Amino acid sequence: MKKFIFVLVAIATLSIGSASAQSQSIGGNLNVNFDGGTVGIGARYTTALGNFRLAPELGLFFPEVGSLIDMNANVHYLFPLGDRVDVYPLAGFNFGIFSYKGNSDSDFGLNLGAGVQYDFSTKIFGYAELKGVIGDGSRAQLSLGVAWKF
Repeated sequence: MKKFIFVLVAIATLSIGSASAQSQSIGGNLNVNFDGGTVGIGARYTTALGNFRLAPELGLFFPEVGSLIDMNANVHYLFPLGDRVDVYPLAGFNFGIFSYKGNSDSDFGLNLGAGVQYDFSTKIFGYAELKGVIGDGSRAQLSLGVAWKF
């Protein structure tokens, strides 16, 4: 677990340092975990490097019993569909921590999915993503969010 958190922090640090002339964003989202029928909230930072975008994110889910903390390090490849719309495949790594009645378990997984982004303005965009997490705790998730570019 410590290694994974270190990797996430390193990716975020390198992204911030290497993206001085690139597009960056920070935003929040509402998440639906289909396999558990739970709803959660999330936060995401992105930095664009050409058509590639690094996207570390954190999600918190609150099922009826226990909780799920979902940490992701994804890469997107943007395909523009006009001036305001981009679609993208995504791939990356997932680390989940499940807690239930004082016990916890964790697992690593692989993220695979796709998303669409709509630019409301030059600074604000909305996005929708559908991804599968493949691993011991496999699940499907939908994220709807809004982000601010800086």
